[in-house]
Amino acid sequence: MCYYFYILEFSNAVKDIREQFPLLPLEETVIIAEELVYEHPKDPENGELIVMTTDFLVTIVNNNQNLEIARTIKQKNDLLDRRIIEKFEIEKVFWERKGVDWSVVTEEEINDDLVKNISLIDSFTDIEANEIQDLVYEFLKRIIDNPKTMRKICHEFEDEMCLEKGTGLSIFKHLII
Repeated sequence: MCYYFYILEFSNAVKDIREQFPLLPLEETVIIAEELVYEHPKDPENGELIVMTTDFLVTIVNNNQNLEIARTIKQKNDLLDRRIIEKFEIEKVFWERKGVDWSVVTEEEINDDLVKNISLIDSFTDIEANEIQDLVYEFLKRIIDNPKTMRKICHEFEDEMCLEKGTGLSIFKHLII
C-alpha cells in the first residue's frame, strides 16, 4: 500500500489523498451485503458489524475538474479468496452508487522502478530545496573529471560535508533520475 501511496503523492494530477476511508453510513454496506446475499464483515471477537473501508479515496484534477476515485490495494494472489471478492463486491457497489470510480490495484499495476525513483527523491523531503541545490552543485564539482570510483567520491563527499552515510549515493541517484 505504501508503494501506491508514493505514486499518488508524486502525481501532479492528485489533489488530495485519504487513506482507509470509511464506507459510511454502516447501514448502506449492510443493505448492499443483503442484496448481494453476502455476509457483512463482522468483528471476529464480538460478532458486531464493522465499518468497511477503502484503502484510498483520491481527488484528482481532470480537465480542470475535481474527480474522486476509490482504490483498494491487494496482492494478486489474494484475489483468489472468495471472501475477499465478496467484500470487494460490497465495496464496488457502494462506490458505484456514489458515482465514484472504484477498482482494485495489485502489484501488477505498480511500476517498481517508478516507486524506487520516487522513494529516492522522497529521501530529500527534510532538506530545503536550496540546500539540495547546494549539495548537488558541490557533488557535481567532485565528480567531474575525477578518476576515483563513485563509491570513494560519495564517501569522501559525506565526510567533508558532515552528511549521513548514504547521502552521497542518494545525491548521485537523484542526479541520474
